[in-house]
Amino acid sequence: MLYRIGILMLVIGGHGLHLAQQQSAGAESISIWIGTGNHASSRGIYHTQMNLGTGEMTASQLAAELKGPGFLALHPTTDNLYAVGTPIDGKPSVVAYEINRPKQKLRLVNSAEVGDGSATHL
Repeated sequence: MLYRIGILMLVIGGHGLHLAQQQSAGAESISIWIGTGNHASSRGIYHTQMNLGTGEMTASQLAAELKGPGFLALHPTTDNLYAVGTPIDGKPSVVAYEINRPKQKLRLVNSAEVGDGSATHL
């Protein structure tokens, strides 16, 4: 398998911080995608790299704007990331992104409205 995938959820100060990580086989660092939930200062999904030898992380960078992103999931064989959140149209949705590897940015592929807005897990 090309990637080892892990999903982790931390609760910090009552706000959910949702992480999706991926590691290329033999890599010295892992790519971490952060969904910041409904935190007031959040602008969307962020990205950082973690050095596996030292545990140090790079400064996180905004990868895609999305209101209330949470419950991130990586596709096991393609460069796609999925999140629950509210896109620009204001309708709670499951959102699909393509990962641009060189820039570590996300490109919106599609979204599907979840109706009552109570989506929880992917």
